[in-house]
Amino acid sequence: MAEVTVSEIIDDLRVAEEVLRKFERRYWITSEQFYNLYSQGVLDSGEHAEDFSEWAGFYKLRLRREAAFRKIGQAVGRYEGIDTPWHYPP
Repeated sequence: MAEVTVSEIIDDLRVAEEVLRKFERRYWITSEQFYNLYSQGVLDSGEHAEDFSEWAGFYKLRLRREAAFRKIGQAVGRYEGIDTPWHYPP
């Protein structure tokens, strides 16, 4: 599998956030709450099956890209000898 660039991660996160916000506004529930219910099989997906499937997919994409971004940040931190890439000494 090819490595994902930081630019691709950011682009994917931007798109995922836009789609997730669309579903959150439509169904009046956060993506995290939705995914917890969806994963438990609690939601009746009958007429909303396509929306719910797409919503779950974009939520999982966001989680994967956030994890990849953190991993890159940790690698940069180790390379520079700091705890996180966001830590700048005074």
